[in-house]
Formats: sequence, C-alpha cells, structure tokens
Amino acid sequence: MRYILIISLLFTVAGPVYGERYEYRSDVNRIIPDYDSTGVTDTIFVPSHIAIEDINFYISIGTENNMPWAEQVWIDVFSPQAVPVRINDWRSEQPPVNWYWVWYDTEREVDGPGNLDDYVGYDAYGPWVMHAFDMFEDREVYWYYWIAEIYGEPTTSLNNSDLTGIPEDFELSGNYPNPFNSATAILFGLPEEAVVRIDIYDVLGRLVRVLTDDTMPAGYHRVVWNGRDEKKQTVSSGVYMLRMKSGDRSFDRRITMLK
Repeated sequence: MRYILIISLLFTVAGPVYGERYEYRSDVNRIIPDYDSTGVTDTIFVPSHIAIEDINFYISIGTENNMPWAEQVWIDVFSPQAVPVRINDWRSEQPPVNWYWVWYDTEREVDGPGNLDDYVGYDAYGPWVMHAFDMFEDREVYWYYWIAEIYGEPTTSLNNSDLTGIPEDFELSGNYPNPFNSATAILFGLPEEAVVRIDIYDVLGRLVRVLTDDTMPAGYHRVVWNGRDEKKQTVSSGVYMLRMKSGDRSFDRRITMLK
C-alpha cells in the first residue's frame, strides 16, 4: 500500500497543472431523428473570457425511455471562433460506443478530424455549438444533455471591464464573436434605468428579430442572438444590422452571420 501511495503521489506531482476549472451544462432533451443529416444542434454560451489550457466534453445520449444505449451518432463541436472538431464518427477505428455517458477526452479520445488540443490557447468566451446527427435507420435516440469542462486562466482585463460598474453614458460595445455561425453576444451599458429595445434587420431593412424590448437597470448587460428570426428559423448567411434604442439614443452595428 505504501508503494501504491508513493506512485500515486509521483503521478500527481508529475501530471499537468491547469488553471481554474469551469463547467457549463445544457439540457437538450430532444430526439435525434433517424436517417436525417439535419440532426440536432445545441449551444452552450460561456460567459467568461478564459484562456483555455484544457477542455473536455461529456455527452449523454440514450433511448428516450432512459436506457443507456445508442447507435452510432456523428457528433461535431464548434468553438466560438468556428473551429470544428469531430467528437464521434461511426467510421472510427476505436471500439464502437453503444452507450453514452462518456467524457471526451478525459476517458475517450475524440475520433477527429481535429483534436480538443486544437482549442488550447483560445478564448473560451462565446457560443460553443454541438451538432449531433444519425444516418442509420434503426431506432431513435435521445440527447439528454452535454457538459463543457474548461480549465484555464481568466483574462481579467476583459472580465472586469465587461459587466461591472455603471457606465457614464449609454454604450453599445457591439457583438462577439463577429462574424459568428450560431450565436453571438451583444454587450451594452446603461447609466440609468431605461427601456431598451434591440432589433436585428436584414440588408433590405426588414425586421428579422426583436431581441429585447424591456426596462433594464443601470449597469452592463448582455443579450444573445442565436441567429434565428421571429419564427425561430435559422437565418441565411450574410450581413445584418443591429439597432439599439434607449430613450433618445440610437446605435447601429453590423453583424455578419457565416454558416
């Protein structure tokens, strides 16, 4: 037992040392339809600027009646910078995964193309998008939830200035990321309590989406646009106009959607 303890301590000392740990979860609770490349797409928005040192994903997929079983499912993840990694691929040389409560890459390496190490050094802030689809006709599977586990150091210069304090005047900082492919965050500040309306227009000036139209307290705020219109349909790639109105103030910014 003494030798086992010594060996464990050596591995602990010699192992990698990462920064702070952050965990974000999304409950999807949707069926992944059979034989349909459209699949299911879900987003986790990371609200903090973190310089990534390590990142893992935990995926829970099974049958709708809560049985731990699933056929082969393609799973892709995209960072806020639109960097793709294929988490799971049915053509993988690894042993097949027939049930999902699995950590990638803590307990299982991703199938690729791409690797989770590709994200090291990136800023974790923004929308992380996961897409799962099933091209086999066998039985429907159910996507329960997924978790993003991130290790890294916060970039305090951004975190401290984004959402703390009260601005001296009305502000619209724009959106991040821009361009974006699934969701983007809009940061704005109010020197006093005020009604805020934020709209999205297309290049022809047609209203696409009302993001908010409500009274908000003084301070900094974020709203997220998921790239969908009022009918919850994903908009096409292109340039859109973001317009914020509060009191007698009005701000316009350009947003680019890339799929």
